[in-house]
Amino acid sequence: VRYAVICAALTFDRPTLLKKVIRSPEVLEVVKDIHPIEPFLSSLYNCRYGEFFAALSELEAIMSADYLLAPHANYIVKEMRIRAYSQLLTAYRSIRLSEMAKAFMVSEDFIDQYHNPVNII
Repeated sequence: VRYAVICAALTFDRPTLLKKVIRSPEVLEVVKDIHPIEPFLSSLYNCRYGEFFAALSELEAIMSADYLLAPHANYIVKEMRIRAYSQLLTAYRSIRLSEMAKAFMVSEDFIDQYHNPVNII
């Protein structure tokens, strides 16, 4: 289930993620037992980006220790960050860097130094 949720979060749009993953009986049955998959998935879908980044950080540590995901962990984390930024930016055509940093619970310097939101979309 962990692998399926990670792959789905990378590829599905929000309506498909809700329909095929979040509401899936197979996922619902075990998602609470697989930490941090539930907060990762629900915070991404519900646009709670501070919680999403905290869960993504925990998930990164788990992926780095997983022999199948370890070679791809950096790529997955980068793509998930881009997905979260894109999700926020599609809702707002113009947003200040300070507002974006507040939404993601990171500093303005972090976004400005490591990510260029203008080039994400």
